[in-house]
Amino acid sequence: MKRFMLIISCIVFLLFSCGTEGNTSVETTAQQIPPEEQLIPVDLPFDVYSYTPEGDEYTVTFAPGQNVLFYYWMPLIRQEESESDIMYLVELNDSSLVVIPVQLDPSSRNQAQRIINEMNIGLAVCQTDPMFYDRYGSGELPITVYIVPGEEPVVETGFGSPQRILDSSEE
Repeated sequence: MKRFMLIISCIVFLLFSCGTEGNTSVETTAQQIPPEEQLIPVDLPFDVYSYTPEGDEYTVTFAPGQNVLFYYWMPLIRQEESESDIMYLVELNDSSLVVIPVQLDPSSRNQAQRIINEMNIGLAVCQTDPMFYDRYGSGELPITVYIVPGEEPVVETGFGSPQRILDSSEE
């Protein structure tokens, strides 16, 4: 009987010591990630919406650590300056930077999407709430807002603003 109790005690001891050791190594691994390498979530003071092919609206979210460039303009047909900015945005769209053309209401968003579709480029125009313009608008269009998680947004206005804002952020 003593031998049986000794075996059970050893098994229980081994189970507890193995479980604790595994947890400690996981905690140690998580603690070894330096704070500067931890991804910061994208925190927006406004909502961004897009639409499924069926026309259903959904809220756009961004991966932690992802830089986002918003471009808001007046969607006029054959406006060369805007078209030049939009072509620049298409060239930028990669995994490290999310480019989001935005409009404030559904009819403007639809008009902007038609213009982009006529340019034969694959760039979706999203809709944002008026808080975007309330926060960043100054009366001059277009407005480009560059958001890097954990930093203050950078705002630039006028044609060519996407390129100017990114050129200045690289300095």
